[in-house]
Amino acid sequence: MITLTREEAQQVLDAFKVATTHFAKDRQEILAARETLRARLSAPEPEPVAWGVLNTRPTERQTLMMVMIDQPPPSDFVVPLYLAPPQREWQGLMDELRRLHEVNAELVEALEEATEKIADWGAYAGEYFQNKYDLQADIDKAKAALAKATGENND
Repeated sequence: MITLTREEAQQVLDAFKVATTHFAKDRQEILAARETLRARLSAPEPEPVAWGVLNTRPTERQTLMMVMIDQPPPSDFVVPLYLAPPQREWQGLMDELRRLHEVNAELVEALEEATEKIADWGAYAGEYFQNKYDLQADIDKAKAALAKATGENND
């Protein structure tokens, strides 16, 4: 299982914005994951119930040397203790994000290929049929979709 810091989770949320093109087959999945992550990040952090001082004696097996109820001054040896460990349901989303980025890349590649084939095969049609079915508009629409999917548009 992957553990993310709050800052890393925010970076994942920002990356979801890039992965949500109108052509992604899994767009609804990405949007749902993004909303779940946004909700988790906006939830308040749990309050510690005590603080533990880490054991620095190598001969002792206990992790904590002592536990304090009042918050001590900040130190590298002081750790917050919770009634229950903080729940991080967004853990494991990195694998899903990687998978969705791969799917998105495949879809962009397929759209590039389809755009080229529309233009190539359309050239075989006579001028009458190209104008009748507005082939150039279809090519332009596919190119605009590709530019939007790859972030090359200036909107």
